[in-house]
Amino acid sequence: FPGLVLKMEMSGVEIIDESHDNVTVRVAAGVSWDAFVADAVQRNWWGIENMSLIPGTVGAAPVQNVSAYGQECRRVITRVEAYDTLQDRYCALSNVQCDFGFRKSIFNTHAKGRYIIAHVHFRLSKKRKPCLSRKNVVRALRQQRIKKIGSMTRYTKHAVCKPRLHFRWVYTQAEIREVIVALRSNGILLPKPDDACGSAGTFFRAIVVPHHDIGGIIMKTGKNLGFLAAIKIMACRWTLSSSQGVKLPSRMLIDACGLTHLARGDIALFPGNCAVVISKTASARAADILDIVSNVRKTVFEKTGVAVPVEPSLIGFSDSELAESFNLGATTG
Repeated sequence: FPGLVLKMEMSGVEIIDESHDNVTVRVAAGVSWDAFVADAVQRNWWGIENMSLIPGTVGAAPVQNVSAYGQECRRVITRVEAYDTLQDRYCALSNVQCDFGFRKSIFNTHAKGRYIIAHVHFRLSKKRKPCLSRKNVVRALRQQRIKKIGSMTRYTKHAVCKPRLHFRWVYTQAEIREVIVALRSNGILLPKPDDACGSAGTFFRAIVVPHHDIGGIIMKTGKNLGFLAAIKIMACRWTLSSSQGVKLPSRMLIDACGLTHLARGDIALFPGNCAVVISKTASARAADILDIVSNVRKTVFEKTGVAVPVEPSLIGFSDSELAESFNLGATTG
């Protein structure tokens, strides 16, 4: 990479305000995100436990409004302290000024590259506030509790098989974190942490489509990919709709287009989650990454009308290389 790379190493977590119900902490940008989550769980501070095991630093969290399993950074971030390279001064940006949205903020959109984040302020709850909106998390929690109970006491087969008829369980923060870590490291949706393959996590992220566009997308998808693919998008309209639009998972779109096993050289889509790109060996070529990007985006766009976004920042490529790879044809998205 023909440039200068600076790695943020500032550390420290400071309590700046505390009440009976809440605590506000000022966290340095170089702090490991998961270490901060683990510390919050240890202190019984609620609001970020579902975002366990996300790699990276605290300073990176506001950039794309990090989120997982129903929790979002924008719900707990109150302020971002940063160095403004344009005005050559330090500044503090409020939550509103950060303009948070789904996987976005000013830091990766219209002000990309302008700010160097130094500290982030989080307002966390000292009162129990679990976020259990994801069925797979609740299912895993139940299974984990059943396993623990089964190892400690004797229960009939009927009681173990149908726990909800006998128990109304309250899960601890530690249990929730344990389950999230297990889900993120079981090798199903993401490569296991000790896998030899390289990965940047989710590569093709979900997209929020305006409500007025979803009808055309459903019709185009049905015409090119069939009734079942169109039904899945209609289901998103019912279950993943918000005031901003309809969230369409990239994995669903890529799979519908028959690209699940797409590979170029030593670069491939991850078998368990085609929204993830992996490198099989250390000799993988960067050109193959661009080929994957081009193939996925163009195919999905031609079949559904959706321009699948790329989540990581791609550096070291020329402007012409990126333009060619991201070009969708006569109409861009």
